[in-house]
Amino acid sequence: MASRSANPSGRWSLPPPHPSYLPEVFPREHISRDEVLVFETKPNLIPFIIQPLIGLIVLVLLFFPFFFLARYYVDLTCVFLAILFFIVLPVLQIIYSYMDWMGRRYALTSDKIMAVSGILSRHLYQCTYDKVQNITLHQGIFGRMIGYGTIAFWTAGFGGGTTSMGYEHQVTGGGGVVWLRVNDPVNLKRYVEEVVNVFQREKKIQDYKAMAAVLTESQKAGMPMPDAAISGAFKFCPSCGNKAGASAVFCEKCGKRFGT
Repeated sequence: MASRSANPSGRWSLPPPHPSYLPEVFPREHISRDEVLVFETKPNLIPFIIQPLIGLIVLVLLFFPFFFLARYYVDLTCVFLAILFFIVLPVLQIIYSYMDWMGRRYALTSDKIMAVSGILSRHLYQCTYDKVQNITLHQGIFGRMIGYGTIAFWTAGFGGGTTSMGYEHQVTGGGGVVWLRVNDPVNLKRYVEEVVNVFQREKKIQDYKAMAAVLTESQKAGMPMPDAAISGAFKFCPSCGNKAGASAVFCEKCGKRFGT
C-alpha cells in the first residue's frame, strides 16, 4: 500500500505543501505500491455551481411574470412546461455540476501527475514527470476575483497555450493532465514545478547510480567497457551516482572516496 505521508522520513527536499493540500481525498487504488503520494487536492466548488445558479436566478425572475400572465391566457399544460424549463432543468444542472465537482481529484506522486474525474464512471489521467513538456495556467476575470484557475500539463506534441474546460479534452487527448478550477493556481503551479524539478533530479541521480553499478560490475567481471569508460574521461560515484572526472579521488557531492 502506498505511503500516505507527503514526504516520509524527509526522503526528498520537497517544498512546503501548498495550502490547498487536502489529505485523504485522492483514491488510493490508483497509487502503485512503489509510489509515494506527495500532494492531493480537489477543485474549488464555487465555479462549478455559480454559473448554473446564476442561470436559475435569472430564469426564475423571468418565469414569475410569465406565470402570472400566462395562467389567464394559456392552458395549464403550457404553464407546467414552463416550470419544467425555467425551474427543474436549472436545478438538475446545479446537481450535475456538484456531482462533477465531487468526482474530481488531483494528485502528485513520486513518479507522476494524476487526475481523476467522473460521476457514474471514472476517468483516470496521468503522465510521468519526464513526459511533461509545458505547464500552462488559465485564469479568467471571474477566476482572478474568486481565486481559482486551471492548470494544464502538456506532453510532447502539444505546445500549450491557455486552457479552460473547453480545452480539457485537447490536453488529455494528447496524454496530458488538467487540474480544473483549482484554488490559488499561480502559487500551486509554482509548487508543482518545484516538485517536478525535485523528482527529475532524483531520477537523474538514480540513472547515474544504475550506470555506475553497471560499469563497476563490468570492471569486476572483466567485460569490455563502453568507449566513454575506456577513454577514462569520467567515472561515476558508486554511492550517489554523481559523475566525476577520471582523476578524481573524492566525490564532490557525497565526499566518498573512489575505490573504497
